[in-house]
Amino acid sequence: MFKNLNHALRWTYDVLERDITGYSNTAAIMRLGEQCGASASTSPDDLTIQEQKAQAVWVYDIIQLNTNEISGTIINLTYGTESHACIYNLSATFGVDSNTEIECDVLCNIFKFAGDEYKMKRIADRHGKHEQTIYRIRDRLEKEIEPYRFRAEAAIENALIEKGLINRLT
Repeated sequence: MFKNLNHALRWTYDVLERDITGYSNTAAIMRLGEQCGASASTSPDDLTIQEQKAQAVWVYDIIQLNTNEISGTIINLTYGTESHACIYNLSATFGVDSNTEIECDVLCNIFKFAGDEYKMKRIADRHGKHEQTIYRIRDRLEKEIEPYRFRAEAAIENALIEKGLINRLT
């Protein structure tokens, strides 16, 4: 059982990013998990590597079932790895055509992509804009993204509670 939604999502994306080799009966493990739900006494860290991978895939399926394309992309960017393709999709959704490159860079800043190139001052210098303009763009994008993230996290949390993966009281 996970401590909370943040723990469940971070753990899931971390496990999905690992390269796991070896034999496992993933299909049987996932069927058992779907039929029985998670044991209240079982920590995800107590599972074997193959069981962890199966559990992560199962949680990821729950994420996909409870989000639409936009909110799923936001969850993937928040908890998963960097993806410029996801950034371009969000920019097309929330952006203004004249500022696409700036908005992509600002979205990389919002989702904490690694590297100095996505710091606000660097973005402003690269695009020849005042830093205040870049901050206004970031504030607008964050204001548009936040409701999607909130609804997605609430839906995922409810689904995980229903499956017994998160305690209702946490």
